[in-house]
Amino acid sequence: MSIEIVLNACRKVDDWQEQYGTARTANNLAAVYICTGDLEAALAACQEAESKLVDMLQEGNPHPEPLTFAGLAMVKYNAAVLFWAAGDFENNWTFADDNRLGAHEALMEVGEDADEDVEFIRSALVAFPALR
Repeated sequence: MSIEIVLNACRKVDDWQEQYGTARTANNLAAVYICTGDLEAALAACQEAESKLVDMLQEGNPHPEPLTFAGLAMVKYNAAVLFWAAGDFENNWTFADDNRLGAHEALMEVGEDADEDVEFIRSALVAFPALR
């Protein structure tokens, strides 16, 4: 897959923009894996994306915080879909709901300066079923 090539290239650079690019690419790859049913690979991609974004926030990166929180909301949304798709066993729906709530919390940090990506995540979260 070409998206995997992009992800491997992004992983090799330490610059903040490249870290953000790695996170967004890993998140996009997670969505692809969810669609193909490779939930284990999707989880690994979500975890990589979340890790990059949380590191950026904790280390005071120069990338705009609202954009980083929006990226985190997207990752949390994908993780919610992933656990929801895995079905109601071994606490998957609890994890799905936790990630759905985490996406809401991340969007609260974005504020009102939302772009189309953020509005898409907001509307997707409204449509996502509450599982608890």
